[in-house]
Amino acid sequence: SARLGRREPMDNRLFVRTLIVDLCQREPSAEEYSRMRSALDGLSDPMPLRSALARLLLDSDQIALDTQRAGSAHQPTTVMLFERLLAREPGPSEAAAFDAALEQPQGSARLLAFALVTSPEYQSY
Repeated sequence: SARLGRREPMDNRLFVRTLIVDLCQREPSAEEYSRMRSALDGLSDPMPLRSALARLLLDSDQIALDTQRAGSAHQPTTVMLFERLLAREPGPSEAAAFDAALEQPQGSARLLAFALVTSPEYQSY
């Protein structure tokens, strides 16, 4: 039963596919899959490069996130990101923190998505 509560880190193959499917809403091309996976597999600690790849995707025009600010009702953006990227709703403190971040001038769905895809929860199963 202890094993059921323990999360396992995603391997690079699964991370690359999951990241592109989640952020771009499409399967990775064979070329981008191979390049990204090879870059990650060549490192003893791929975590910093995983963050860089996430940032590159989020800064590109390939992502399929609704990044429009929705006036004062940001809660739907927070819930959408948690459900899409972590397959769960945010807890009350998470929702409050993410909603507060969206209220900031630099707050955006891209920024919050980056926080989620670089989290240990996203990068494990």
